[in-house]
Amino acid sequence: RVVVRNGGMEAVYTSLAATLEPGDEVIVPSPNWPNARWVVQLVGGVPVDVPLRNGVLTAEAVSAAITPRTRAVLLASPGNPTGVVAP
Repeated sequence: RVVVRNGGMEAVYTSLAATLEPGDEVIVPSPNWPNARWVVQLVGGVPVDVPLRNGVLTAEAVSAAITPRTRAVLLASPGNPTGVVAP
């Protein structure tokens, strides 16, 4: 299947709206573009900020943030606002 959207945030919104139930958690690297948190909240999810270490999101930090309610991890590369490119 192919889904075409007119922008990145619309694609994130529709993907989260289709998969999240109210109260589901989404891991969001921090610092982040404010819309990343807002779109999670807009669909009834709970954003879980995971701080970057030296500008990098580590597997250990993500693993520590995962709970039974975690349904997604929002990743962007290059990251906004840091500009860090995922390896």
